[in-house]
Amino acid sequence: MPTQNPTPLILHVATNGNDAWSGEPPSPAEDGSDGPFATLPRARDAVRELKRAERGPGRSVTVLIRGGWYFLDEPLVFSPEDSGTPEAPVVYRAYEGESPVLSGGRAITGWQEATVNGIACWRAELPEVEAGDWWFTQLFVNGCRCRRTRLPKEGMYRFTGATDASNSQMFNWDESCPRALFEPGQMSNDWANLNDVEVIVPKHWFDSHLYIKAVDRAENCVTFQHKGILGGIADADDRPARYWIENMLEELNEPGQFYLDRAKGILYYVPRPNETIEHAMVIAPRLPALVRFEGDPLGERVHHVRLEHLDFRHAHFAHPRDYAGDVQASFSVPGAITFYGAEDCVLYGCGISRIAQYAVEFRIGCTRNKVIACHLHDLGAGGVKILHDRGKACNLGTAIPTHASDQGWELPDEQDDYGKLPRQKVTVSDCTINDGGKIFLSAVGVWIGDSAGNRIRHNHIYCMNYTGISVGWNWGYSTDCRCADNLIEYNHIERLNTKRMLNDMGGIYTLGPQPGTVLRGNHIHDVYRSVYGNWGIYHDNGSSFMLDEENVIYRCDYGAWHINDGRDLVARNNILLIAGPDGTAVNWTKDPTVRAAILERNVIASRPPQIFGWASFNGHFTTRHNVFWGPGGRAVIHDQSLREWAAAGNDSGSVVRDPLMTAVDAGVSALRHDSPAFALGFQAIEPHKAGPRLGGKLPATYDQWPPDPDPVRQVVLAALAVDGAADDQGGFKPRVYVEPGKPLPGTLTLINRGEVQARGEMRLSIEPPAAGRIEGPDRVSYDLAPDQEMVVEFAVVLGPGAERVLIEAAASGKDLPVPTALYVYGGTEPTEGPQKTKRAPGAWD
Repeated sequence: MPTQNPTPLILHVATNGNDAWSGEPPSPAEDGSDGPFATLPRARDAVRELKRAERGPGRSVTVLIRGGWYFLDEPLVFSPEDSGTPEAPVVYRAYEGESPVLSGGRAITGWQEATVNGIACWRAELPEVEAGDWWFTQLFVNGCRCRRTRLPKEGMYRFTGATDASNSQMFNWDESCPRALFEPGQMSNDWANLNDVEVIVPKHWFDSHLYIKAVDRAENCVTFQHKGILGGIADADDRPARYWIENMLEELNEPGQFYLDRAKGILYYVPRPNETIEHAMVIAPRLPALVRFEGDPLGERVHHVRLEHLDFRHAHFAHPRDYAGDVQASFSVPGAITFYGAEDCVLYGCGISRIAQYAVEFRIGCTRNKVIACHLHDLGAGGVKILHDRGKACNLGTAIPTHASDQGWELPDEQDDYGKLPRQKVTVSDCTINDGGKIFLSAVGVWIGDSAGNRIRHNHIYCMNYTGISVGWNWGYSTDCRCADNLIEYNHIERLNTKRMLNDMGGIYTLGPQPGTVLRGNHIHDVYRSVYGNWGIYHDNGSSFMLDEENVIYRCDYGAWHINDGRDLVARNNILLIAGPDGTAVNWTKDPTVRAAILERNVIASRPPQIFGWASFNGHFTTRHNVFWGPGGRAVIHDQSLREWAAAGNDSGSVVRDPLMTAVDAGVSALRHDSPAFALGFQAIEPHKAGPRLGGKLPATYDQWPPDPDPVRQVVLAALAVDGAADDQGGFKPRVYVEPGKPLPGTLTLINRGEVQARGEMRLSIEPPAAGRIEGPDRVSYDLAPDQEMVVEFAVVLGPGAERVLIEAAASGKDLPVPTALYVYGGTEPTEGPQKTKRAPGAWD
């Protein structure tokens, strides 16, 4: 009979081990009779053997890995048979005080001194490359990433135009440019291995990677092997796009550069000062992945496996040559460590670096996995990628590339049962994610798709070429989404896009409806742009039903907080400081029927006087108890003074006063004790609480990591609609006009997007109250099971003389669901829309 609570087993792996030994001793015996294993796959197989032999309550197994380098012959794969239990997990951990490195690369040896382009270099022959069995775009010497050859040496060129008029457009979504014109001398048809020369084009919010097919120097025209991404050759400023060129043998002439001659299988490297052939450790990535957790998304998953304090390095990825890249966030670039059909697995205190892709990826069929206190850096793409709960493409359609089909994006047709898939519920906590986007510029620090229940907290994200954290993957107001209940809290996000590569980005970026999602306590600053569009928090197309609170945002040179066609957002108790001369706190919403946001108890200060921005088409914001401040004591609220803004029914209790900030430029962004904000109910924020905790001093094991309380929350999506308002896709829509005394049909939709029964009450009301009445229930009680929906019908009747009227449904509880509201107008639709007069800022109250 198997024993209960069996004694834990400890196995060992060491570089001087032997896979024929038992693995139990930490060091080889003097007589060579026993000792540690030599490889991790052998240790994994030993754990499998133990589990099969015991056939009962398993005992916990810890595999301790001694210091040194372990070059993987293939990715380390964990399957369901490698699983532990909650009481007896299977743990792979660094031996105390030692630092094992698990590499997916190969050490390059056999170097010879040579000369190329008149420059002294090293030369190595690689038969596998010549045979077509190996190809890489990265090289690391003594731990440092080397550069491919590049033109120009610094900065970027700019195309001079396209070969036809349609491809000169800034946006041409149906056609992409296969050819472009360049300045004389920027490209050559004499380059060796011309078809391996790569042109990188950063444009808008994405980057194209284009291999050259031909160069016509007489016409100064380059033809690519495939088309670029989304549109013509024009960039966001209507000028031709910028670009640079990589991988020309003729340009190998600077220390730290390398060139791989794929046709001949020869690697060239120009050494840096003090590097010698005898002592240099040169590694080229070989494996496309380092670790894979491979379970069944609809069946038995890998579970309760932990990797602790391990250092993972060197993985290769490149898009197929007929694919230029992704339309957003480098979303099809895979992870070096991937989870597929895995639950309750943990990466703790690990390092992942010197790779070409995302560090970690969670695919479908995963739930309750965690990345805790890891350092993800020197990344070709981003940090952590969390795919859709249901494995679907959302509404990107064919934008998911063919080469991503084996990455767990979608279920096989015979298993097309999304309802059985769990919520991802990934936790990414106390990690440092930096120096990413080195190859794929648009990659994100943490990317979440149409996914629910994720917890992204206390991370430090910096030095990315694009967004820090991105949440959501739906466009428009459609309620058919699974992105909900994501907590993005206490992250320190800084120094994004410092090289000004891309546009249309944010410290935190959201997309689509997300009931229950909260952005709380984040400290965001120094976010930059190429031409347009960088914000601390950016609520893009259809972003709805979210709460932003206690965030501190400053030095974003386009604006602090932005809405692009969103609805029913709440921003409260935030500090929003506008740095640039054209920056604004709140920008636009396209739909004149919805209320974009409620802003309450915020401190909003701006260097330009305009607080609400350059294109607030309708000014549909409700503000209350905020402190506004601009230069000279001015604050322009949607081209009006605060007095005018309040008189129109948009504000109550806000003031234009100096908020008495302290040490803003030093990054403290706190308020003095006598700030007028406190009298309006503002609660003090401590920005230093954002970022990793424990001062970098990690407990020895994950078992000692202090857990974060995470009670199950009620999550209800509440959305109002009236005839002619707020269709699923958002976009530009006309106002809704109501004839006095004529009922306007409306609906209140409530959907439980949480995991527990949701109970509560919402109250329907009209502002101003004398403008009309609600016919039907003015109080709606709900008691909904998960995914249950109810629709309540009502009608609005406006009285004579009613002008703009706000219909609101608000919960009686404190937080969620957030209030939902619509605007309607008394009378009949005019033949010409109302004209808005642009006012010059004056000396406002």
